[in-house]
Amino acid sequence: MSVAIGGRRYNFDWRGFITPGVKLIVLVCAGVFVIQTLVSLLADPLYAYHHVTQVFGLIPRAVFPGLRVWQPFTYIFLHGDIGTS
Repeated sequence: MSVAIGGRRYNFDWRGFITPGVKLIVLVCAGVFVIQTLVSLLADPLYAYHHVTQVFGLIPRAVFPGLRVWQPFTYIFLHGDIGTS
């Protein structure tokens, strides 16, 4: 797509518009959301939500004493379900 701004023409290529790092983060977030949704559908939704939150969500008291060193990195990918606002 070509756009003229002030007499100069600029070409936009949507394939290069989003960096590979951003694409990876979006894919990981979408994948985690799908997994969370499937776990909630296959198991008791309340139990599944609390179990996933306790294992992958950030609980500051459990990071070092409980050796859950992955929590500072995994909590940012967690989502609520479709029904919550």
